[in-house]
Amino acid sequence: MGLIMINRNFEKFLKLKWLIGLGCVLTYSINWLFWGDMSIPFIYAATGIIILMLFLVLYEFAVNRMVHLSEKVFVQRLFLISFIIRVIVVISLYFLFIYITGTPQHPDAVDAIGYHNLAIELSMQMHKGYFDPISLISGTMLGYDDIGFFSFMGILYSIFGHYYLVLRLFHCILGALTVYFSYKVLKIIWGHNTALYGSLLLSFFPSTLYYTGIHNKETFLLFLVFMFLYGTISTINLKKFRTKYFVLIFVSISGTVFTRMPLAVLMIITISSAIIFQKKNVRKLKSLFILILIMAAVILMMQEVGIYDESIEHVQRYVSVSEKGEFIVRGRSTDSYIKRGQNLAKFVAAPFMVALSLVSPFPSMVKTNIRFFNQTEHWYHFAGLFIWGLLSYFSIIGLINTIKQKFREASVLWVLTIGYTGMIGLALYGFSIRFNMIKIPLMLMFTIPGIQYAKLSDFKKWKLYIVAICMLILTWNYVKLAGRGLI
Repeated sequence: MGLIMINRNFEKFLKLKWLIGLGCVLTYSINWLFWGDMSIPFIYAATGIIILMLFLVLYEFAVNRMVHLSEKVFVQRLFLISFIIRVIVVISLYFLFIYITGTPQHPDAVDAIGYHNLAIELSMQMHKGYFDPISLISGTMLGYDDIGFFSFMGILYSIFGHYYLVLRLFHCILGALTVYFSYKVLKIIWGHNTALYGSLLLSFFPSTLYYTGIHNKETFLLFLVFMFLYGTISTINLKKFRTKYFVLIFVSISGTVFTRMPLAVLMIITISSAIIFQKKNVRKLKSLFILILIMAAVILMMQEVGIYDESIEHVQRYVSVSEKGEFIVRGRSTDSYIKRGQNLAKFVAAPFMVALSLVSPFPSMVKTNIRFFNQTEHWYHFAGLFIWGLLSYFSIIGLINTIKQKFREASVLWVLTIGYTGMIGLALYGFSIRFNMIKIPLMLMFTIPGIQYAKLSDFKKWKLYIVAICMLILTWNYVKLAGRGLI
């Protein structure tokens, strides 16, 4: 795509971008009029709207300031800006959480506290001269795919001390590197101009910034996913094989094995699919050889650690094939939603939930899921999920047109995106914010291509899409209240 086409469509988008803010304000206002005291507290809604507006302003400002830079200078600025904005968010959230909870942990920090404590124990092991994270999960509800994150934390704690900001500042580095990898992936597939617009979009996206400032594993996992994308797409699309790409793929898959096992399996499937889709037989053979080496190295590592058999059993709890040859994906069920108080779940068919997972999760604007400190973590994603919901239109256009026009070049990206979206959808995790923190950044990679592929009629239809999504958000919040008998 030429620069002229990019600029024309992008200018159309910038002229209409304030519809996102208008949609957010109107949707919140209608929600408040209907539900009153059951609506999200004004301070959270107002803060979310301000964050949304800042996102729109900063994104346009950054694009205008950086679009004329040379590629080398842009990449340096991109990393620096991504790092600095994450540091600002981390420090702001650090003091906000102290004000709310009395500790640097976020309000709903059950998992985060567990990871923090395990990391401290692991760092104490290391000071005593040994490293055995598996022993720390014995007798707990944690599995092998929880080891990776708290092991990473434990290594940091053993070097820099048991301080909350240690991990979160390293999160800033990982987040900035994730944005850098997104630029490199987009550049290989679409060129520098698309990569510039797309990587800046991910750099400022509010929900990923939020996860930088807490002790959950989503930032670490997202880094592994984008490192995998960069290494794999570089290996398959570039003519020369380089050892560093092999290392990136091996490290990312190995890390994901110990962080989210089913996703690691999906990574292997993604590479296999991408190899099948390649046109040149010689390149297929080279890529196949690399894949076999990586798989052998990962399996050898798992056997060496002693978790191979247990890992297979772990994956089979989520994904398996029945005696009739049917493919089964397990996870949540509608019954699990009912047990958590959502009685309307019994009227919702699983396929409907799966279909909605393409554009979910939706921002929560009501007082549900409140566990600690009279608030829910969902409110912190008010801005990010509104932005995602309304931009998902262009992401879908981009995904469809990418498959049509960049089938082979982008096969790693679209196979992983569709695979992960389908996986969490079938497992009924499509409305979990944490599980979607992998899907949303992957889908955002198609947003700028979607804007570029869009026709004039598509921009007109976007206005209708905004109305439809806003109505869907209102409906979703009604269901959250009505299903719990709160209205």
